[in-house]
Amino acid sequence: MKKFPHRLLAPVRRHASALLLLSLAAAGCTDSVETFPCPGLPVTTIAFKGTRSLVECAAGGPAAGLNSLYPATIDFTGSLSYAASGVAAAICGINPGAEPLVGTHLADLLDVALETRGALVGACNPRCGVTVRQRVSGTLARDGTGAPSSFTGTLTDQATLDGTIAGADCTPCSTPCQATYLLTGTSLVTR
Repeated sequence: MKKFPHRLLAPVRRHASALLLLSLAAAGCTDSVETFPCPGLPVTTIAFKGTRSLVECAAGGPAAGLNSLYPATIDFTGSLSYAASGVAAAICGINPGAEPLVGTHLADLLDVALETRGALVGACNPRCGVTVRQRVSGTLARDGTGAPSSFTGTLTDQATLDGTIAGADCTPCSTPCQATYLLTGTSLVTR
């Protein structure tokens, strides 16, 4: 398994279960990145902006390695889809290889998540294997015609020690570690 720094909503290589950075291609990594279809019917594409509101790590303080991996602000684009019937929902990354965050919606109240095992956080040490859970929850607002217009909510990103990796150790970082972002979005495309 290769080590790659952890980043929010990064592509995932399924065969190694490691988070990849978009910069891997620029760094000369030629491993293929799997493509994941977005389930459901498209609702809109949203340009998200997040501002970090909190970073919490075990032992009451931010861990040097993990805390540095959560930038103060984030920007990403994702497509939102709802199932043709029922309450299933997904946010799918525009970046190649990004797995969808899946969950539910109640009208336009959204709660979706993705959990990935086996990410190696080299900023802590070469054996720092973590499970990463990313969750987006919030509300899709609509304009006077009923078209999606904006999104407000939160994104949480939590890293916990992955006990399935033999010898996993994140010292000097303390896990679990979690960042919370206040998330806003502007609808780019509507159905």
